[in-house]
Order: sequence, then C-alpha cells, then structure tokens
Amino acid sequence: MASSSQQEPHPSLHLYNDDDPLPAVDDESNDGDEAPQVRIEAIPHYLALDASASISSLYVLIQLVAPPMSEFRKELRHAPIDLIIVLDSSQCSFDDSYMAHIKDALHFVIQNLGPFDRLSIVSFANQARRILPLRAMNGRGRKHAMAVAESMVVEGGSANLVEGLKQGIRVLEERQYDENQFASIILLSHTPQASPIRDKHFQFPIHAFGIGRDHDAVAMHVASDKSEGSYTFLESYGTVLEAISSCIGGLLSVVTHDLRITVEVTSPVQIKEAHAGGFEKIRSGKNKQVAVCAGDFYADQKKEFVVHLSIPQLFCQYIDGFGKASLVNIVCLYDDLVTQLSVLVKCPLLELDRPTTTFLPGEEFRQGNEINAFFACLICTQRIELARLYLEEGNVSNAKAIISKMVRFLESLSFTDRDDRCRWALAEMREILRRIGSLEEYKAGGRAYMLSTITSLKFQRAMTRGDRLPRAFTTREKAFD
Repeated sequence: MASSSQQEPHPSLHLYNDDDPLPAVDDESNDGDEAPQVRIEAIPHYLALDASASISSLYVLIQLVAPPMSEFRKELRHAPIDLIIVLDSSQCSFDDSYMAHIKDALHFVIQNLGPFDRLSIVSFANQARRILPLRAMNGRGRKHAMAVAESMVVEGGSANLVEGLKQGIRVLEERQYDENQFASIILLSHTPQASPIRDKHFQFPIHAFGIGRDHDAVAMHVASDKSEGSYTFLESYGTVLEAISSCIGGLLSVVTHDLRITVEVTSPVQIKEAHAGGFEKIRSGKNKQVAVCAGDFYADQKKEFVVHLSIPQLFCQYIDGFGKASLVNIVCLYDDLVTQLSVLVKCPLLELDRPTTTFLPGEEFRQGNEINAFFACLICTQRIELARLYLEEGNVSNAKAIISKMVRFLESLSFTDRDDRCRWALAEMREILRRIGSLEEYKAGGRAYMLSTITSLKFQRAMTRGDRLPRAFTTREKAFD
C-alpha cells in the first residue's frame, strides 16, 4: 500500500469530495458537422408474409452498431472518463511477483489517460483505503499517481473485497465535480473468500478481474452482473497487463451512454416477448411497447435483440394499395459522450409486404440464420447457468451431459462456421466441458471460467482473458500496443 506519509485517515472520517475540478472543454469543438450516429436495422425472419394466410408470429432481429472512432473529428475522439481502480494488496498465495504486475498495469493506465480524464486508486487488504484521490491526469496528477503506484507494498492478512468496492463507489458518489457523464470501476482481486455482495443498485459499471483459480468468482461476478459491467477470469497475474490494456482501450472508445431502444407495434399486432439477454426490459401499453436499456456502446460495437410479434389474420385489411402495412416503429435515445449531446435515432419503418413474386426454395427464410445465431447464444447462456447449478450441488455427470449436448447442437448448425458468435460460443462450450471433468476441476477455475462466459454472452461483450481476444460481439476491440 502507500507509505505512511501518503495514507489518509480512516475513510469514515471524511467525505471524498476533494476531487480535482474538471478542465474547461472548448465549446467550439461541438460546432460544425454533426457527430455520427448509432445505426439501427430491423431484420424480419421472413422477407415477406402472405397477408391472406393465418399469421401467428414473426421474429424481428434488431441490430445496433456504434460508429467507429474514425468518423469523429480528431479533437472529439476521446470522451472524458472518471475511473476508479480498486485493487487487492493482500498477500498472494500463488504469485510472489504479483505486485510488480499490478504496478505495470497501473503505470499503463496512468500513461494512457489524458488531462480530461480523472483517476482514483483504492487499495484493500484487511482494511480499504483510498490511496489516490480523484485526480486529473495532467502533468501534475500523472506524477502524483505514478508516485502512489510505486509506493504500494504487499499487506498481510485477508482481503476485504466488499469494503474496497464500497470505498471505490463512494469516490464516485461523493464527487464535488461530476460533470463527466462516463464513470467506471475496475476491480482486481485474488481473494479466495469474500463477504456476500448485498442486493443493491450499482450506479456505475464494475469491470471485475478475478485472478487465480482460488478467487471468489461468485462475489466478483455478482458485482459486475448487477452493475452491467463485465467479469473476466485471469488464471495468473502475468495476464493482467494485457487484460487491463484491452479494458482501458474499450473504456476510452465508449461513444454512447445509457442507450435505450423502444419498440412499438401498430394495432392489432402485439409483442409476445422481447429477448434481450441480461439487459433490462420495460414493457408497457398492453403488449404494444417494450424498451430495452442497452447501456454503453464502444466504437464499432454491435448489439442485437429479438422481438417476437403476434400478427392476427385480420391484419391483412391494413395493407395498402402498394401491398404494404406498417408493422413496427423503432427508435433509440442515448447520450453521445463525445459531443455531450442527447441523440434520437429512428429506424426505417418495418412494413409487412404482400408477396408479389415467387421465391426460390428457402429464399424467404434467408434472414433466419442471424436470428437463429442470436438464439443459439442465448440458449448457451441458459445451459451454462443450468449446468452450474448442478455443479454447485455436486452433480458433475448432469452438468457434463448438458454442456455436451450443447456442443453437439452448435456443431449441427449449418451456419456455425460462418458466424463469429456461434464459432466463439462453440469454442467456449468445449473449453467449459474440459474444465468440469471433476468437482475439483470445477472449483479450481471451472466455476470462474463459466461465470466469465455467461457475462460475455448476457451482455454481448468481448472479453480478454490474457491469452486470446474474442471478437464475437464487436467488429473492433481497441487494444494498445
């Protein structure tokens, strides 16, 4: 931890309202051309429907793709961030050099944040302390942060992960200057057993990195899951720098904040179900409207959702003389973190077409593979969660049977080799099967691996485990050389 001259009084004795003021932003940078927007596309399962037939349901895939950073003007390419790093400084049982790896990661973060970004560091062992107040990463702040990072030492005793996380959240909650819309927490820990994370609303995303096979994967996964952050399993401290590099690269390329997509259908069509993975859904209007809170988007990131519609036969009377009738209206609202403006984007109206031509066999279903791939990943999430329940009860055979069946299912799909998500999901299921050969193997890394995969699937987020960088849910994952 920090030297005694840098230690603060006990955190309960004062507020964390001593953060650096935010530097003034040149308003002229928001003038001129409008910033690029998130692109939305609605893809029905069918290219056209025969309105004279009895229509029961229709699946619609909604794709959202964030613009690349290259589309923004150069001076607008970095959305300011308030970042809190909460790290475990207790004795590590499996790596004597872990503090050196931690310092390397901290140095990397400090060097890659800019003067409009602010950084705070919280260290925890038996107690948790904020060792670096929220400081702007200008010349003076960077020098201060480097000195704090270098002064850290290993502490004895067990680690109080919950208290460390609590202090990190306090730093953000008690800021005097909170104009930075984007704030995140990075949590690193090798703690074998943590206190339970109580059910509470986390206002800020927590990106948790569980290190080593003995860390408390459940506690760290709960924190990330409740905050719609990410949970990553790292088998050793040697992979920390690469993982943090990828995480920081993503955080520094976030372009939208609090994106909310709203789907509204025309009468008499109804919404039977909205499939959104781990994202919050809000239904209203007697099955006429659903909103999905999709969170933050990195540049180039793609997220998908599926809406299942019920279409009665009488809908054919709404078709106009051109053989079309409006079906779904989709809009999304978000804060553009680069321009600091609220943005409303409308999707082209989805209409029901009366077939006027004869399709070749199977052509009317050609959009179906994208929807099927979405559901295949959704099913993977459910099967991993079910298998994990069996493993927690000690039933290894049932868990292995569930994962084995999912492997065979993915292998049987004709499009798996051509779809990045399904190809990645298949590799994950095979690796999970390898890691749950016995209850001992499950406890020694299998549990953490499964929870990490669940996080990625639920929130459609690529992750880095240090050895490889899956790109299943993004066309670009920014990483530093």
